[in-house]
Amino acid sequence: MIRRIAREFGFFAFFLGAAVVLTWPLAIRLGTAVSDIYDPLLTTWILDWVAHALRHDPMRIFDAPIFYPAKMPLAYSENLIGIALAILPLHLANVAPLTIYNVAMLLGFAHAGYGAFVLGRLVTRSTAASLFAGVFYAFVSFKFDHLAHIQIVWSGWLPFLLAAVVAYFDRATIARAALVFGAFVMNGLTNIHLLLFGSLSAGLALVFAAIVLPWRGWKFWTPIVAALALGCIALMPVLLPYRAVSAEYHMVRNRGELQGGSAIWDDWIRASRRSALYSKMFDPDNDRGERHLFPGLLPLFLLGAAIILTPVVTPRSSRQDTPNRQIRGLRALDVLIVILAIGAWIGATSKVNSSDIPMMLLVFLLTIRLAIRFPAVWGGTDGRSLRTAMASSRFNFGAWAAALWIAIGVLGSFGINSFFHMFLYQRISPFQSIRVPARWAMVTYTGLAVWVAIGVCALLANRRGVQRAAVCAVLAMAAFADVAPRIRWEHVIPEPPPVYRWLKTNRIGPILELPIDDHWGGPFRYLYHATAHRVPIMNGTSGFDPPLHWALREGWGKGPDDEFFNLVERNGARVLLVHADLLSDKSEPFRLWLQRQMAADRIRFIRRFDNHTSGDWLFALNRNFPDFQRWADTKPDGAGNSPQENLRRFQAGEATYTGSTFGRVDTPTGWEQIHRELRVSGWALSPNGIRKATLLINSGRVRIPMERVDRQDVLARYPWYPPTPPPGFVAVVPKRPKGIPRETDFQVELEDGQGKVTRLRDILVTWH
Repeated sequence: MIRRIAREFGFFAFFLGAAVVLTWPLAIRLGTAVSDIYDPLLTTWILDWVAHALRHDPMRIFDAPIFYPAKMPLAYSENLIGIALAILPLHLANVAPLTIYNVAMLLGFAHAGYGAFVLGRLVTRSTAASLFAGVFYAFVSFKFDHLAHIQIVWSGWLPFLLAAVVAYFDRATIARAALVFGAFVMNGLTNIHLLLFGSLSAGLALVFAAIVLPWRGWKFWTPIVAALALGCIALMPVLLPYRAVSAEYHMVRNRGELQGGSAIWDDWIRASRRSALYSKMFDPDNDRGERHLFPGLLPLFLLGAAIILTPVVTPRSSRQDTPNRQIRGLRALDVLIVILAIGAWIGATSKVNSSDIPMMLLVFLLTIRLAIRFPAVWGGTDGRSLRTAMASSRFNFGAWAAALWIAIGVLGSFGINSFFHMFLYQRISPFQSIRVPARWAMVTYTGLAVWVAIGVCALLANRRGVQRAAVCAVLAMAAFADVAPRIRWEHVIPEPPPVYRWLKTNRIGPILELPIDDHWGGPFRYLYHATAHRVPIMNGTSGFDPPLHWALREGWGKGPDDEFFNLVERNGARVLLVHADLLSDKSEPFRLWLQRQMAADRIRFIRRFDNHTSGDWLFALNRNFPDFQRWADTKPDGAGNSPQENLRRFQAGEATYTGSTFGRVDTPTGWEQIHRELRVSGWALSPNGIRKATLLINSGRVRIPMERVDRQDVLARYPWYPPTPPPGFVAVVPKRPKGIPRETDFQVELEDGQGKVTRLRDILVTWH
């Protein structure tokens, strides 16, 4: 038993190692690397909050401290409870939230690979073939398009669910029904999309089995149906909050939103821009978001090999006379099928456009018809049917179930462009929250993983020794080339700014952080830094936004006025946290608005905190926070300016003193197209002086010392810092270094006079 467990851990370690290699250098940049500065920061916050709530108050896990005072904000997006359970030991050990997120990412790839490996091994009984199934499913390019969505990477429960169902059909025991229950519940706790997709796919597989396989009696069916029913009951505490907020805030997707996430047929031949092998198939001028569904050439080749090379089984004679009574029943069924087909055609071509119900009934009745008897041209007169075909098939039930999942996933991915998902959207309310039906592709990839394993088995059949090893080696190289990605990692500054550390200690809130808009990923950064304090904030970003947040965003977009202030005050905010560097074009209008509110004694200044070049500023709403004075700062800063003098300078748009290293990259500012020569310039200051500046290219793989240059304009604006060494820095790289990809990033690393290292904002470029 111990050896068997160790062996399974070895297989999991194989997929974990593959994840480290294919995502390199993520494993050595766990504390800073993200695929972008948007959804990964949201997901980092979700994992941190859920782990925190599981430790301290699991009954209020959905009452997350964002979007204050909205109800149950965690239910506006994925809850990720299943992933949080896996990383809970890291949270207990006080590992940094972003490090936890990235460890979870690597574990998610490994979990998905191991799940598909178990499924493939169950169907084919081949360990070698199943390893290829796991590699395909874990690292299919669709996953790398979804690096920002850890719940898609953590898709291993889908193959585990199908494997549990197949295992139960192989031998119906209570223990195997319990496996169905476990996989079902964990899939639901990990990904709401895949809960809906996987549950329906598993249910349709059971219906298909009941129709085309010999009836096994209620004793067989009761445990597995009970397992799924108990799974639904077990998930109710997690699902009911989604129903409640959907009813409260009408959180459903309209058809316009659904259209952008619904695939069309050629999306299945469109490759991910992150695929190293197929990226040339990606058209940057025709980016279809999450709809690049091409699974790769190797899995399609192996699917063909499975169908063509698997030996044909000679069917047993099944000729039997058909009673007249059964013939009359089949004729009536045929007539009903024709009527439904006509009804579906009329519904699809009329203005009503409601062909979904007749089409669903048509597919169901066609399956029953074929299970009873094939048409005469298919051998129906000889007694051939789906049941006899299954009984004499060269493929087992697991392979057929996987084929069904392939069909379900492809059909579902078309969203409102096909009857299947349209039926679910219009008739089953939970599906109205789905924005991207193209994610049904994960169901297809689950089924395709099985056929990848079958195809490898077919290629390895009757091969031994060196020949078998050679085929495996060629397939391994092809598999690696097929899934290998090109990832441009972006790097965040992991340390929370001082204001968030202060909030953790003093816990004053609720807070509204300004600006509200999405300048440099502001809302996502607010959530990321909320992991440091967990004080209620009115800000947020998620799959859905509550009405108040929409109103606040609209008010900020028009320009803050008295109505905007009244809305903030009326909904309970006590503190405004202003990030001066992010105000951008709102800087001047905001300062004028702030002066008016302070003159009316509605807002009071509390204190300033160091952050970047202009600092973070904390203001109290006088009516909601009258005792703010106990937190107010009264000490002068390092330049001798009092807090009130700093406030005056802020309102005038003048510079203020920062007691830590800060600076800015002037060029390039980000997303530029660099042709041959990369020239990076900027400036930095510190009370201790800047000892050296270093340019870091491509996640720090290349380090280039930067030249120091005079910047009198900077010294004039910030006269409090030592003029030597000069604050400017510049580096010129004549051409892209060997081994550095075209899409890359760079950061400037600063070392002050006391040896403390600080990094400026990461900047993305395309370097031709």
